[in-house]
Amino acid sequence: MFEKLKNIIKSKILVKPRIAGGSLKLLYIMIALIITTVLAYIFAWAYQAIFKGVIALPDLLALTKVLFSPEAIAAIFFYGASIIDKDGDGESDKLEKEAQKEDKKEGGCNVRK
Repeated sequence: MFEKLKNIIKSKILVKPRIAGGSLKLLYIMIALIITTVLAYIFAWAYQAIFKGVIALPDLLALTKVLFSPEAIAAIFFYGASIIDKDGDGESDKLEKEAQKEDKKEGGCNVRK
């Protein structure tokens, strides 16, 4: 009884969701959001410096610390590697390869388009 319940939970509930198609669009949206956030912060800082006469160097220093942190650099390299789509199917080649490895490891229980 418990084995049957355990198998149902593993096969139906604990399956990782897969996004079929459009993973590159999602990556482009994420990159655009990050860039616009950083640019908005820089423009706001420049506005304060030029028009208000308030030069908040600690704020700018905090931004540069965040932008050049190991996590941010790792994210830049991840996004850069994930954008590559050599076969032109709209799926990231790196993410496709990782999904195929997981499918083989899990016995092919995940359904992909």
